[in-house]
Amino acid sequence: MLFPVRSLPIVACVLLCMSAMWARPQELQILPNGMQVVVHANHDAPVAAVRVYVRTGSMYEQEYLGAGISHLFEHLINGGTTTTRSETEINDLLDRLGGANNAYTTKAHTCYHITTSAHMVHDAIDLLADWMINSKFPQDEFDREMGIVIEELKKGREEPRRIIYQALYDTVFDKHPVHYPTIGYENQVRQITREDILVYYERMYVPNNMVLVVTGDFDRDEVFRHVERAFRQIPEPGKPAGDDPGAVQERPFLPHGLPAIALPAEPPQMGRRFREIRQDGLGGTYFRIAFRTVPISHADLYPLDVLSYVLSRGRSSRLVKKLQEDLAIVSSISSYSHTPEYDAGVFVIYGNCRDENVDHVIAAVLEEIYRAAAEPVTADELAKAKRLKVADDILGNQTVSDEAADIGMNILMAGNPKFSDVYLKGIANVTAADILAAAPRYFFEDNLSIVLLRPGQDAATVAATGQQSADSSILKSFLPNGLRLLSKKNPNQPLVNLRVLFLGGVRLEPAGKAGVSNLTAELLTRGT
Repeated sequence: MLFPVRSLPIVACVLLCMSAMWARPQELQILPNGMQVVVHANHDAPVAAVRVYVRTGSMYEQEYLGAGISHLFEHLINGGTTTTRSETEINDLLDRLGGANNAYTTKAHTCYHITTSAHMVHDAIDLLADWMINSKFPQDEFDREMGIVIEELKKGREEPRRIIYQALYDTVFDKHPVHYPTIGYENQVRQITREDILVYYERMYVPNNMVLVVTGDFDRDEVFRHVERAFRQIPEPGKPAGDDPGAVQERPFLPHGLPAIALPAEPPQMGRRFREIRQDGLGGTYFRIAFRTVPISHADLYPLDVLSYVLSRGRSSRLVKKLQEDLAIVSSISSYSHTPEYDAGVFVIYGNCRDENVDHVIAAVLEEIYRAAAEPVTADELAKAKRLKVADDILGNQTVSDEAADIGMNILMAGNPKFSDVYLKGIANVTAADILAAAPRYFFEDNLSIVLLRPGQDAATVAATGQQSADSSILKSFLPNGLRLLSKKNPNQPLVNLRVLFLGGVRLEPAGKAGVSNLTAELLTRGT
């Protein structure tokens, strides 16, 4: 798909890609209990993906703000005991489903997902429904998962990317609850009790606060009927459920009025913000340069996304070519435009550099950013950025699991399972004039935040006085066993990156062994 995408005109490319993505209808349906559901048949492979999204994340925690209760919930529910299954029974079922299940929590939602063989789609739906409706939260599981979360918190304090990510949101947002870390603050996390979990479960894990997406190789109508049965409205707690007289559910899965959660608006920024963090043991400096922007509903979503690609997508993009290729003052640099469903958008330029280069890096980045707000991008830059943006979006939606994730996020962020249609059309219609009109609305000094994670004094001194080499040639050699070794020295960052590649793939798989290459790759990092 990549080569046609690169070779077709942008409008034709978008139409072709959208046709491939949305060849079959995907209707959003509302169950009687208020749950939003999309069941989408995709017969490309004999697999199925089931995802449940709950509109609960760190920014919706109200009296628990800063306690990370949504993230703790994810740990407790995913794999936890229910009123109908023990933890052992659930683990056995997950093994039969193939073990491809997981969960994650963001600032705005929690997602539980399972990918399995198509013939087991009903079992996956039933298990997710059981977690959403019947989770039990025994004290021993609560204590165990609390310990795991505390350890995760402690490890996060040593991970540079986590540190600077949270420092960025601490700096850019003061009033809006995205300021709070998704995992919470340790002293507040430790105060959560099992009783708090039960209160939050009854409040937030209700059907009209959920989105269910099922995609895969199945009969769409038959699977939708099964979804209705699995997540059916229970008239009274404790009574037999529908056509399964043996199933007794202790919690009525009924819609109710969710609490009015007011998200305070972030006041306009009134000047440049700067934050610097020092940490011993770092080999270089991590930087984040950010400007507040807009939510997904704003028309500037499209020019900002395209501009990010003009700036940092590919070796010929403006920031990569200037800072990494020409000046050689960064080891990496990239950018993104985050436009969420809530009013806390941010445009970020990020990367790594030697500590002594950081002032030069900031000046060079701002020069390119302010140039984009003062003069139009070229026709070639615009066309390339749009082609790459469309290609990346399409290539990121190849599997049934990708497709389910795309549909779910479309609903959460835009209320439309086909928002990707709208998005790709919007990208195709972006002009250089659109970018030039949008950029000055956000790229100005009073809207700028800079966050640096720098080495401690001792580490900085060592890095500044260490031996450097200007040799950037690629050396090719052979080990005694025939392995080809390519190596290149990069003096900009005292880090090592190692990659091992094997000749293989679909073209070399023997007849009747389709998928063996991918299976081998998956197993290599999991075995003894």
